[in-house]
Amino acid sequence: MMRRSVAILALLAVVALQVTSAEEVVPSVKKNKALPSLNRTDYVPCDATTYCLDGQQCCRASWGGYGCCPHKTEECRYPNDFCYDDPKSPPSRNSATPDSRSKMVPPLKYVFCNDGSYCLSGETCCKDTYGGYDCCPLSYAVCCSGGLFCCPHGYYCAGGALCRK
Repeated sequence: MMRRSVAILALLAVVALQVTSAEEVVPSVKKNKALPSLNRTDYVPCDATTYCLDGQQCCRASWGGYGCCPHKTEECRYPNDFCYDDPKSPPSRNSATPDSRSKMVPPLKYVFCNDGSYCLSGETCCKDTYGGYDCCPLSYAVCCSGGLFCCPHGYYCAGGALCRK
């Protein structure tokens, strides 16, 4: 009897292993409420998703994106990613006095939802159950219909708090 029980348990373990290896299951992620619409006068657009604060200047940066010079009156200098308050300052990093330059600051990055609300870069806008939007903290996520959860890209919502591949 004992040997038969062990054999049945071993068979069940093999079947369970085959099921889980064929279909990967991961927990879903809870969404956060999207941020309200931006007051566009508080931001300077660099491109469709990159912004500097009002009073700053968007500048092309050496990494290919944008940086923000802390003051609108400063001149951007590519490729060394410094902002100069004196346009006559030489572009060489070593020849400018430290008082006449400042380092570019990183821009703000947003993903805009269809209703004007927004999520942070790297998140996905998902409709909530009330017609507004929530933010899934995953890029290119799959939004689940219940309004609370989302799944990683390449998975589907399996009900409750589970995602299947």
